[in-house]
Formats: sequence, structure tokens, C-alpha cells
Amino acid sequence: MALHLVGANGLLAGEFLRLIAAHPHLQLAGAYARRADVVIEDLHPHLGGALARVAIAELSQLPQRLHAEHQAGQPQVLLLCLPHGVAARWYAEHSQQLEALGDDLRILDLSADFRLQSERAYQAAYGTAHPCAPELGQWAYGLPELHPIGPQQRRVALPGCFATAMQLAVMPAAASGLLDTASPWILHGVTGSSGSGATALATTHHPHRDGNFRAYALGGHRHEAELLAPRNFEHPPTVDFSAHSGPFRRGIHLHAVLPLLPAGEDHDWPATFSEVYADAPFLQVGSEAPELRQVVGSNRALLGVHRRGRLLHVLCALDNTLKGGAGQALQCLNLMLGWPPTTALPLAGLGY
Repeated sequence: MALHLVGANGLLAGEFLRLIAAHPHLQLAGAYARRADVVIEDLHPHLGGALARVAIAELSQLPQRLHAEHQAGQPQVLLLCLPHGVAARWYAEHSQQLEALGDDLRILDLSADFRLQSERAYQAAYGTAHPCAPELGQWAYGLPELHPIGPQQRRVALPGCFATAMQLAVMPAAASGLLDTASPWILHGVTGSSGSGATALATTHHPHRDGNFRAYALGGHRHEAELLAPRNFEHPPTVDFSAHSGPFRRGIHLHAVLPLLPAGEDHDWPATFSEVYADAPFLQVGSEAPELRQVVGSNRALLGVHRRGRLLHVLCALDNTLKGGAGQALQCLNLMLGWPPTTALPLAGLGY
């Protein structure tokens, strides 16, 4: 299977390349970035072997390469690792060429550009008009534990990292009908510096981040829109999510405090979550609070579920670059191509 990766200089692109180095069925056919005078090793020095020596190509070469492979009858995968907003503009410019390749082409997008289901929701969350609004709602949503992905999907939009943790923590309880929708649902999430991408910013610069802890986006975080999307709720509840910046590189630790109806006080909540995720190889449910060191370096998400009076507490820990990013993309791609979802994905955290 020929894989083309657009935006090869990004952090999640580097993670995806690291994963596919051990994949038995995927072959990197092309990697594209602004700098086309380098090889992958120049952008991602941690990668080795033959993959590290693959030359970065100019993005203008991609349509011709895809057409030639299509003419030769070769199935193709296109992974978009472009910045938010850039991915949709590029897709809009090349949509006719991509559609001409038919069902032989699968596309996955790691940006926020195709996650939401309407232009109104996108503009409210991102403060700008969408470059190709008719595409909104047409892409499958790449959270397989809650929204199944299979060979019928040709275009998949990968969720945001916080959005992944929020939905994994909230949706099994929300689907039970035992949560109080008249009271706000309170969520707190802490993310590592890798959540800000590969480019250094004042908020991710090590002397500013190490030994520090701060809240941000207090007026509302963009990833709330994914949780409250119509695919999850016909009548969305009131959600108050606070994002925090932690003094570590990788990982998300999220705490959801969900108000219960009286009928939910005697409910077996760990059993409910375990049943929802019974067939999910990357999810583990328990009553203890999960720790980042248990999941960082893996594609797992750990959930701790317990009740305290009229409040249900659900904690979720995951690696934002893997289950919240590149690992989830590979999980979806495996499912799209009929391979086991765990193919080439780590199940064990680093631990130390």
C-alpha cells in the first residue's frame, strides 16, 4: 500500500513515520514539506534505517505521482499533516484531482479542518469561514471506539487530542441517560508541551514550562465543539472545560465531573464503561486513577471511573501524540484497510 505524507516536518508526522517503520503492509511512497532539499532524517533525527534517507519532495509533485500510481492500479493512502486551515485550503484546490482517483484513494486528515459537521460550528470554534464548507459532515470521524471505522470509509478526520479524551470519558455515561443535563458538566484537562506542535512558542519554551503550571483558553476550548457535535448529542448539555498546560512533554490527563440523576446513584458505572469498551483493544477501564507514565509511549487510553455522591468522576490518561494523534490515525488506517487495528501500534506505556 503506497502512502503519501503531506506536511512531513510536523511533530505528528514524525510520530506517524516512526510507527510505520515497523508496519508490515505500508510503504512510504512520498513525503512532502516546505523544504524539499532535505531527507526525513534532517527533519526527524530520531528516525533511522532506510526511512531516514527518504528524500522530501515538493508538494507540487504529489498530484502527478498519485495519478501515475492510480494508472498502474496501485491503492493509495494520503495522510494530511498540514496546519489547521492549510489542510482545507489545499484540499479545496485539489479536490477534483483527488476525486478522480476514486475509491483507490484513502485520505486521513490530522488537522481540525474536517472534524466538525457544519460551517456554523466551524466558524464559531475557529473564528473564520471554512475554505470548502460542503465537505463538512462528509468525512468520517476517526474515534473508532465510539464511531466505527471500516473499509467503507474513504475520508477520515482525526479528532483533537483533548476531544479524544473528553469523548472517551464522557460518552458512555451520556449514552446511559442517567446524567443530569440541567447542571453543567465540568471537565479539566492537562496537556504536555507536544500538544503545541513542533514550533517553539513562549508557552512551550522549556524555561517557561518546566516547573510551571497554568490554565488557558478560559473562555472555551475549541475541542469542546467536537464533544458537543450532532454526532454525539441531539440536544447538547452545558459543558465547562478548562485546559491546563503541564510541565511535561507528552500526555493528557483529563478529569470529568458529571452530575447524576437520582437513578444514577446506584448504577454500576465501571461495568457500563467496561461494556461500552469491551471490544476496544486500546482502552482499559478501572476504578483507580490512571497515571500518565502508564500510557505515554503507547496508543492506550486508561479510564478510572468512580462515584462520589451525586457526582460521577471519570479520569482519562492518554498520549496526545499517539492515541490523541498519529497513533489514532494509524489505528483508523488499519481499520480502513481491513488489518487488525493494533498493527504496528504499541500497547505498553514507557513506565519510567
